[in-house]
Amino acid sequence: MPDSQLDRFMVRLSVGYPSTESQVAILKAKRYSNLLDDIQAKISKDDLVEIQNYLGNVFISDMVLEYIVNLCERTRELEMVQLGVSPRGILALSRMSRACAIMRERDFVVPEDVREVFHAVCAHRLMLKPQARIESISANDILDRVLEEVPAPSMDKAYGRA
Repeated sequence: MPDSQLDRFMVRLSVGYPSTESQVAILKAKRYSNLLDDIQAKISKDDLVEIQNYLGNVFISDMVLEYIVNLCERTRELEMVQLGVSPRGILALSRMSRACAIMRERDFVVPEDVREVFHAVCAHRLMLKPQARIESISANDILDRVLEEVPAPSMDKAYGRA
């Protein structure tokens, strides 16, 4: 896929392959069925819109927003990176950080939320230089380095407790 299209996916996850036995069982179970017949709605359109609206209400302090931007900008500065995380990627990281906060039953984002989703949101958005491949440096290696180099804000300062 062209890089401009990869950047439109919010996250990239890898779950691996099922075992041989599981794959055979899948083939047997689906031999005579149309997969589309099994699709059932789990939530209504209205519920989905409500969830999306709630996500927008999760608070992110300016310091955490700056942290998100700083992480993504740093990906553009490293020697082995040809193309770093785009503004669209920054937006995706912000949204996924909010979703992570909700999953942790909070209505505000902390740096740990950002760090938790950073690889899933950003790895597929990096285009590495050929030298990185030669040296066996992966996008995840680059993102690990970025997380080490860019300091996270203090939560006390981020939420006015200092």
